[in-house]
Amino acid sequence: MVGAVLLLAALAAVPARAHDPLFTAAENRELVEELAAQYLPGIRPGVGAAWVHQESRWKATAVSRKGARGPLQIMPETARDIRRACRMPELDLSSMSSSLRGGFCYARLVRRQIGPMATAEDLNEAMFRAYNGGAGWILKERRAAKQKGQDDALAENLRPHCRDLRSPDSCEENLSYYQYIQRWYKKYYRAW
Repeated sequence: MVGAVLLLAALAAVPARAHDPLFTAAENRELVEELAAQYLPGIRPGVGAAWVHQESRWKATAVSRKGARGPLQIMPETARDIRRACRMPELDLSSMSSSLRGGFCYARLVRRQIGPMATAEDLNEAMFRAYNGGAGWILKERRAAKQKGQDDALAENLRPHCRDLRSPDSCEENLSYYQYIQRWYKKYYRAW
């Protein structure tokens, strides 16, 4: 009985918000706004927040089955690239601020790699899909669209080529990735 009372007292001492992704997002709002402006001009900070929500539900210590770490689920090999390309030798994937800074910087690199798109929305979709599945796939989709005489700067013209180039499961995961970000944005982060 005493043990149960002590356990309940210990649980009561832990703030409920410690496990609330929306509370953690609010704590990091200024940082996300700063990083969006610095690394991804034109992206709404709320979309950046929704992206973090999709990746980890705002858990700094998140680790995927494949070994991706931190709030933006960065793979260790990618972290090495970020340390070099973003001049962030101190990148710490278990630190919310460091990992977010590294992820936003990496997204900027991905954005540059895939090249310009027709609209900001097309660019965001292509960038997030490239972040999720690799820029090489988006570049292949762009080439395939161009070969068929389609405008490769429109995201809608790239989507069908995902199905031609990738396995069904891989393609469906990648195509739904940006849709999930948009859902989180509309549900929780639109006011940012």
